[in-house]
Amino acid sequence: MLDPESETGELAKELLKASEYGEREVETTEGLEDEFGDVYYSLLSLADECGIDPEKALESSLTKYRERFDSSASVGSGE
Repeated sequence: MLDPESETGELAKELLKASEYGEREVETTEGLEDEFGDVYYSLLSLADECGIDPEKALESSLTKYRERFDSSASVGSGE
């Protein structure tokens, strides 16, 4: 779990730089794409290590968010 956490932090840094710390719209940069790829890879690796089918997990989440949106016009959990 440490690798996805670390990579997410690096992605956050790139997002801040790509938006000039929130001063403008995010500009897709090579660094931003690289860090996104690292997060994605680390999550896929974690799924493999835990025996999780990432496609099935994503479909389940998409269904959950669609149902939330359809019932409340929000994707938040309300917690």
